[in-house]
Amino acid sequence: MAMILAVAILSVSLPQKTFASASTLDKINQAQKEKGQTESQLNETKGQIDSLEGIKNGLQGELSNLNSELTEVSDNLETLENEIEKKEEDISITQQELEEARKTEEWQYTCMKERIKFMYERGENAYLEIFFAADNFSDFLNKTEYVNKVSEYDRKMLIEYQETKKQIEEQEAMLQSEKAELDKMQEEAKEQQAKVSQLINQTSDHIAGYTNQISDAERVALA
Repeated sequence: MAMILAVAILSVSLPQKTFASASTLDKINQAQKEKGQTESQLNETKGQIDSLEGIKNGLQGELSNLNSELTEVSDNLETLENEIEKKEEDISITQQELEEARKTEEWQYTCMKERIKFMYERGENAYLEIFFAADNFSDFLNKTEYVNKVSEYDRKMLIEYQETKKQIEEQEAMLQSEKAELDKMQEEAKEQQAKVSQLINQTSDHIAGYTNQISDAERVALA
């Protein structure tokens, strides 16, 4: 009876032990499979992090170049503004000189016109007056020569001031042209400055975006 009972117990227990071993093996296989998938995901995430880091580093290099370009453009703009300020001062001085030349020309022309008018109205009588007022013929010739020299001086000075005024006008026109060119360069520099500033802002936003993506990927890798 003892033998029979022992055989019966053994026959019942053997299938249960075999079943338990099969179930554990399945769990181990499943766990290994999941472990492999997790490692694959981790490697993929690490690769993604490396890729994002590479893009971020590239953008940071680009940002550094843009900041250098912005500094150069800003310095150039400051130089142009100083040149424009100096050119405006030169134009102001030239305009004052031109105004003074015009006043001198008007005064000289008025004086000459009055003397010519006087000589024309008096005609020969003017020379007769000079003749009778002269102490002698030599004095008459001296006074006549003096009148002629005054007239000649008037004409000479008028021509001289006209030439001076012309030169000042040409100088003013040249200064105005140079200022217009500087204004154009200043406008272009401002546009370039705004463009570079916009690129800097965009690049900074991109860097911030990639930084957030890297942080998210690192959290996934850590998990």
